Amino acid sequence: MKVGDLIRYMPNWVRTDWSRPALVIERYPPPDEELWIVYRDGRREVIEEKNYEIKLLSSDKCQENVNSLSNA
Repeated sequence: MKVGDLIRYMPNWVRTDWSRPALVIERYPPPDEELWIVYRDGRREVIEEKNYEIKLLSSDKCQENVNSLSNA
């Protein structure tokens, strides 16, 4: 997973439906690099790779949209 990817996620500690699509907009710096900020349904959320099952929907190398959301 990387900034710019479109993903869906689901907590791995409880069975639930997959999230609506979310855009990965930022990765936390070390020592918290397993934390990611995603933009979904008009808000930012933090997810963690080891506690969520993540499904990659598409990978986008264009950073302009991500940068505009990160600075909003």
